[in-house]
Amino acid sequence: MSYATQARPYALAAYDVALKSNTVDSWWQCLLALKQALAIDKMKDYVVNPTVSLEDKLKVLESVCQDWMTDDTKRFVRLLGENSRLLAIDDICAIYLQKKEEASQQVRSSFVTAFELDESQQKSLVDAISKKTGLNIQPEFSVDPDLIGGAIVRFNGNVIDISVRKQLAQLKNNLIR
Repeated sequence: MSYATQARPYALAAYDVALKSNTVDSWWQCLLALKQALAIDKMKDYVVNPTVSLEDKLKVLESVCQDWMTDDTKRFVRLLGENSRLLAIDDICAIYLQKKEEASQQVRSSFVTAFELDESQQKSLVDAISKKTGLNIQPEFSVDPDLIGGAIVRFNGNVIDISVRKQLAQLKNNLIR
């Protein structure tokens, strides 16, 4: 289940607090620890159990994540608990990470190519996309031989498809018309 709509204000507030206190990375570590803790089925069941008090839930989460928690992050987790938003942590993390990357202009991106590229080819492709977008691209490469040639690049919800497969599909559509 996605809690993206509910998670957005919490993630943005967490990021703002972290930015003002210059603790963006430590907040990120705490959010990740919380996400990993709540990924465990028994922990998730415990947190959603209506017979368990909020105080008990928070104590357990704090003990599991104590190495990463500060007073600010404890207050944040309490706020999530009070508003029944603890299970929104996956979406909170995703939105927080997006804000963190936007601030540093680092963008994770997926490069799918028709065949394996060597380091210099990968660097050339990343440099071209970085120059075109003005972003600091953090690439992840994979191979899909069905592309025949070229590449598909995905970042920030954008897709650049310069594959031979797409060009052949466009040619087919033009010939059919």
